[in-house]
Amino acid sequence: MTSIRASFPMTPAEAQAVQAAYAEARHLPLTFALQLKPDTAMTLVLIPPGEFRMGLTDEAFAQYQKWKPGNDQHPENGFLLHLVRVHRPFYMGRTAVTQAQWQAVMPTNPAHFEGSGDLPMENVAPQEADLYCAIVAAQTGQQVRLPSESEWEYVCRAGSPTLFHFGDSLDQLWDYAWYRENSSMVSHPVGLKRPNPWGLYDMHGGIDEYCQDADHPTYAGAPDDQRTWLGGDDTLRIKRGGSWYDIAAYCTSGHSSGNPLAHRSEDHGFRVVMELPLAPG
Repeated sequence: MTSIRASFPMTPAEAQAVQAAYAEARHLPLTFALQLKPDTAMTLVLIPPGEFRMGLTDEAFAQYQKWKPGNDQHPENGFLLHLVRVHRPFYMGRTAVTQAQWQAVMPTNPAHFEGSGDLPMENVAPQEADLYCAIVAAQTGQQVRLPSESEWEYVCRAGSPTLFHFGDSLDQLWDYAWYRENSSMVSHPVGLKRPNPWGLYDMHGGIDEYCQDADHPTYAGAPDDQRTWLGGDDTLRIKRGGSWYDIAAYCTSGHSSGNPLAHRSEDHGFRVVMELPLAPG
């Protein structure tokens, strides 16, 4: 059987076609309902294997420099392009974990914007997100965890080499993201904006999302596959995507920053990955 893998770059139509073809060839559903309680499930989306270039092109970095605040010292210029091969397919949450999905598993709800069940879960630390994943894994028998940073960017880009998965223009960001320009500085329910080509919502803006990786000053020595990158400053955990609080520069596909392991914030949350075994071919 011919190998079906995502190439790079891809148009949105090509990304969708590869995803559908992989699902059909492997007899896998495009979406998977992970049941947390009889009345509460989490929808996960199939992500095919493939490859992409992680990081920022020189052009993207130059544009990022124009957008970000002058006092931002995060060394984004260290995040130079490198090829990453994603060998294992997986499922990723269609949205960030919601408050309803959190409360289906955990005894309390520490969210700052407590209310509607479809609001993203926030005000939890990376360690608490890890605990949530471990409990869901134990209850469902599935391999549930936070994504690696490379998995997160691979999914966000869905084949795009641009600043955002839809292109480089700020003009369209309003349609895909809750960020400082349109959020009224509050959290919003998940899934209201347009999805990326693989059907995931709020990959830009909405809520910052934790990954498994420790923080590193550059991508020098980063894995060339989807493995979690440990070492570095293991007191900090990577977060991705930007949030309702952030400016556009921090919502780009390649932006990365660290978060202390026990630190909580009302604009920090997470989405989960469910692992699948490596299929031949």
